[in-house]
Amino acid sequence: MRADVGIESKLHSYVSHLMKEIEDAEAVLFATRDGLPVSFEVRFNPGIVERLAALSAMLFSVSRKASDIVDMGDMNYMEVDMQSGKLFMYRVNDDLFLAILTSPETNVGLVRLLARETVSKAREIL
Repeated sequence: MRADVGIESKLHSYVSHLMKEIEDAEAVLFATRDGLPVSFEVRFNPGIVERLAALSAMLFSVSRKASDIVDMGDMNYMEVDMQSGKLFMYRVNDDLFLAILTSPETNVGLVRLLARETVSKAREIL
């Protein structure tokens, strides 16, 4: 996905808003299905962006294959619950997804609400 400057600016404003509203978010990013970060912010570990984008792209790809196998439509979102955190992934379109990495104690309802709103806004501009 090659976004123009206006779209990249809007996506970045969405990322910044999520980082502000989800106080325990370690990273928020939009990335392509190829694992390339489009827009992102991190709180603690800047080196995590490329790894998170690649990991999320791999999970996105696997979920697409799984949804093809069970013939139930596209994956809308996925949550991965780990010992030291949570990863939320939301499909924006066939080429772009939103990933949010948080602490394990995050307010899941808030993350889900804000992520769905953000994905809806992103779809409108793409």
